[in-house]
Amino acid sequence: MVAHVPSPRSRWRTRRPGTADPVLRAVRLLVLVLWPTVWVWTLPGQHRPGSGAVTAWVLVVLYSAAAVLLLGFGSRVRRVLPVCLPLFTLAAVAGAATGERREMALLVPLFLGVLCVVAAMQLGRRATWVQVGVASLAALTCVAWASTDPVTVVVTSVAVVAGIVAPAAAVLRLRGQLADAHAREHLLARTDPLTGLLNRRGLFERAAALLSGSRTVDVITLDLDGFKLLNDTHGHSVGDEALRAVAAALAGLGETGGTLAGALVARLGGEEFLVLVAAGPRPLEEVAEAVRGAAVVRSGAGWRTSASVGAVRGTMTVATGEAEERQGWLLRRVDEADELMYRAKRSGGDRVLSGVA
Repeated sequence: MVAHVPSPRSRWRTRRPGTADPVLRAVRLLVLVLWPTVWVWTLPGQHRPGSGAVTAWVLVVLYSAAAVLLLGFGSRVRRVLPVCLPLFTLAAVAGAATGERREMALLVPLFLGVLCVVAAMQLGRRATWVQVGVASLAALTCVAWASTDPVTVVVTSVAVVAGIVAPAAAVLRLRGQLADAHAREHLLARTDPLTGLLNRRGLFERAAALLSGSRTVDVITLDLDGFKLLNDTHGHSVGDEALRAVAAALAGLGETGGTLAGALVARLGGEEFLVLVAAGPRPLEEVAEAVRGAAVVRSGAGWRTSASVGAVRGTMTVATGEAEERQGWLLRRVDEADELMYRAKRSGGDRVLSGVA
């Protein structure tokens, strides 16, 4: 089975709580707590009694609550942000309606832009663009309310919408690039670059689901016969071609509709491969013979591959939650299959030796 990694963008909603960068958390705190406080001190007329000052202080409480949510609850805050952000937007418009109109028309879009950046940092694309749309409409309402000159309204509206949309779009793009880079790193760390099969690390991670509960599994190792001679005779490029051909044949066994559908196939290193599959009604020897047959590749260039195969069938008895013990059980089965495989190789190769753990 060729390694598969989930869609990079889907990782946006699966990151574990507490994994945010500390610097990013500090920036969130500054933006969500200090910025509203600065707004209060810049509001026209906030030093005299009036509804504008009251609304401003209400906004401070709302934004401070958002900061506490973001910093205290990690990724779980995403459940409430889609509701909180539009409410904060409406509160900002209310603040504009109770203060000096021209100054508020300049300040409110800035806060709406901050809200959209927060949305882009925490939410998915759809929820972010909903917030951007709501914020843009609110900002346009403030601009239209603050001025009666058509030219001023049009120019200011374009600038305000661009100031809201551009930062949110930039954050979304950055998150996408980071997700793609993380997915590529994840894939490279768990796959063999030459064949595209799982490597040892990827195999043991994927094997956790296969080994859950008390399941009987077949552990099959194989090593290509005479591979060094093939390399020396035809060159390393032909050796790489042979490895890719064998890997493709083995991966085909594990595909849907294949002889061993659902099998995990990995390259352990050099010319050694491993196949891990849930045991079925077929005898172990028959399963191992199918693996050996897949490793036989004939080329029109005059070379041929064959493999020595060792196979072990065992039943997992370790509790599901004990990951280290389950991995240890699998390693012991791999060692047993390796021993059988080397005995097959010493007996002449191109054959199968099997046993029951």
